[in-house]
Amino acid sequence: MKMKTVKKLCCILLAALFLAVGCRLPGATVRAADFRRGDVIAFGHYPQALVTDEALLAALEALDPDPVWVPMGFTGDAAAEYTFYRDVDYAGETYRALYFTRANSNAQARYGYTADTVYWFRFEPIEWTVLDPDTGMLIANRILDTQPFANTIYNAQYTDEGNRYYLNNYAHSSIRAWLNGAFTGAAFSAEEAAVLVPREQDNSVSEMEAAISRYACENTSDPVFLLSYAEALNADWFPTDADRVRGGTPYARALGVENYYDQFPESDPANDFWFLRSPAASPVKQGYIGVTGSVSRDMDDYSFDVGVCPAAYIDLDAYELLAAPEEPEPSPYADLTFSFADGILTVGGTGSVPAVEDPAQTPFAPYAGDCRVLVLEAGIEAAESYAFDGLENVEILILRGPTALYDEAFAMNPKLGLVIAMDTFDCAPGAFAPDTAVSFYEPRQTPHTGDLPYGAAAHPYDFSDDTLNVGGSAAMNVYGLLDLMTVLCGRFDPIRYACFDSYTSTDLPFYVYDRGAKDYVPAENNTLQGVRFSVQVPADDGWAAVSFNEFCARAGSGSLDTFRLVGDLETGEEVKENIFKLIGDEIAATIQKILTWIVGLLNALFRIFSK
Repeated sequence: MKMKTVKKLCCILLAALFLAVGCRLPGATVRAADFRRGDVIAFGHYPQALVTDEALLAALEALDPDPVWVPMGFTGDAAAEYTFYRDVDYAGETYRALYFTRANSNAQARYGYTADTVYWFRFEPIEWTVLDPDTGMLIANRILDTQPFANTIYNAQYTDEGNRYYLNNYAHSSIRAWLNGAFTGAAFSAEEAAVLVPREQDNSVSEMEAAISRYACENTSDPVFLLSYAEALNADWFPTDADRVRGGTPYARALGVENYYDQFPESDPANDFWFLRSPAASPVKQGYIGVTGSVSRDMDDYSFDVGVCPAAYIDLDAYELLAAPEEPEPSPYADLTFSFADGILTVGGTGSVPAVEDPAQTPFAPYAGDCRVLVLEAGIEAAESYAFDGLENVEILILRGPTALYDEAFAMNPKLGLVIAMDTFDCAPGAFAPDTAVSFYEPRQTPHTGDLPYGAAAHPYDFSDDTLNVGGSAAMNVYGLLDLMTVLCGRFDPIRYACFDSYTSTDLPFYVYDRGAKDYVPAENNTLQGVRFSVQVPADDGWAAVSFNEFCARAGSGSLDTFRLVGDLETGEEVKENIFKLIGDEIAATIQKILTWIVGLLNALFRIFSK
């Protein structure tokens, strides 16, 4: 037998084994007809887990400084209400705040819940067990809440002033109204509620229960309900008492669900009491499930310490469609990559960078506050409108390949003022934030297309004979020069000299050699216009001339903090005072770009553009 055939048979046998034991293969699509008794499904959400994280608690409390609290409705009289709640959404999840002014039961204090204290609970998926797949009948796996069976009392045993309905009349009970009102509204979304199916509940009693027949009510028809005696005793659904035991969630216990553990030492303290809908042999008594799973009677209808373990009917076919994982919409960033280090965000991959819909949900949102340099790799075809909304601190844009900058592409990046291109680019006039003066450095052989923004300056550059030549009327200080040289050192090697058609102030007195005077004289307005210059770094015997490439590498490694620019090295004369510091130059208080991250920036840029 071939190995491929053996593998196929093994897969078939494994799938059959899972089905035989009633399990679900993860991610498998299961037809509704294949649901079996005992299957566990998740359906709806309800407050369950207690929030204990202090940071999260502080964030939840800060959401609403003047909150509106909703009465729980325990008493049936808003003026007498003493338990309140409110629901909030935070970071994609829902939470419920709860507080009470007096206790429902002794269990609350035993579990650590005290009056006049706000507690927070997280909404979590509700787990249900399928009891009858033919009708879609489910039972919750935990006690989710506590409610009195009847919260209004007239003449000690009726729910109405006309004395028509006893307290144990399920059809006219407050707990039934709550199940199909407040509970359903909180537990199920509109799409989930549409899956619920109203079915008739049999509320009759057998001949053996003649003593309670007078308290039986008419049949009801609801999608959410409590089990009856007969349903709780159904041996197919609950073969043993242990199959009926349920424990209260932390939320239910905060409301007062009780287990009277001291009276039932043989039971598991994790189990609690929960109501049935069938009456007992008294107008004020109700059926219930005990902590050992036994079916019992004679629980007070107005008791607050008996829990609610809801049952429900759902359309399993509709549920299957609802629960099936949706095909995720393709991310607009699927073909792009984002990496961040040392203040630099690098965007790679292929295609366009799309418009931002929510700045908090972009792949680069975690780096928004720290990003100073934005790099678009060669495969990026375009930056669409508002493509980098959220990067408010970015100052430098580097384009490594041909690309297009759409109208308002950088409208939300007010500090972006320097663009260094490696290839041609097409720029819309409104690509950048209004009133932003942007300087563009671009290859002389492949200049931009389209119209640059109003007030922008274009500076073509080329490289020949070890010299970088930059045209236009540049406006930068010596630290802006370092930004430019660091990038271009990754493109040209080695750059020993630089020459600018026009270059503005270095912000410190700058000396150049005057051949006529045969001496160093201050440069006019401290500019380097038309001067070929290079860089020197400290050496054992004074200063040593190095290429800009080596200077950037050494500055990036952190081994340099001082350098000097040298105009016209051919004379060999001593240089005067053209000394600059990378960090912490106290005498250069007017320099605009003393940045604490400059060394890391130089290092990172040099690594990126030396690829």
